Parts: sequence; structure tokens; C-alpha cells
Amino acid sequence: MSSLAISTSSLICMGRSQRAELMRAMNLVAGANHGTGFLNGMHISSPADTEHTLPRDELQWLPQRDLTLRCISGKIWLTRHGDNEDHILEPGQALTVGRDDRALVQGLRDSRFRLGLA
Repeated sequence: MSSLAISTSSLICMGRSQRAELMRAMNLVAGANHGTGFLNGMHISSPADTEHTLPRDELQWLPQRDLTLRCISGKIWLTRHGDNEDHILEPGQALTVGRDDRALVQGLRDSRFRLGLA
């Protein structure tokens, strides 16, 4: 078990400032290791077209804005809250999601996709 995991498991024993410091450090580590960079502010602002990688079996929430997701390579599963259909996107296929959609994607294979403003 890593020292970060041990520290995290003993959060209840820490003081408030120690917990806050640990959580800030964990967010920096998670953002640095995150395959698509979503944790680094993509949901706040993004260029018109951004390309991302999605490793096999990784799940990612899409930003809540009007976007078009286009599969570049691999195979991507997409589901939206309230949508009875799931969508499988292969290279060249695209799907538009709205700002009110809560959309989740998963790489069925190592995949790359592009997000653009809808």
C-alpha cells in the first residue's frame, strides 16, 4: 500500500488542516495522472476543438455544455442521464450532447475522441 493510500485511509485521525492539505495534494496527483485532462479545468473553458484519449475501460463524465463528441479511433460507449438508449461510437461517428445532458463515456478499447462546440 502506498504512503498516499495509508494517509488517506487514516483521514479520520487527522486534524482539519491536515485533511485539507492531503485532499489538495491528491487532487494535484489525480489531475496530473488523468488521461484526458478533464480534471484540469476542461469543464470551465475549452478551445473549440480538443482531442482526448480514453484508455480501455476508463469512465469519464463529459462537461455539461453543448458539445459534439467525434470518435477518432477505438470504440466509445456513451450514455446520458434520462436517455433510454446507449450509444456506441466508432471512428468517424459523432454524437451531440446538450448542456443539460449528464453524459458518461467509457473506452471499450483504447480510444481517442474530439470534443467540439455544438
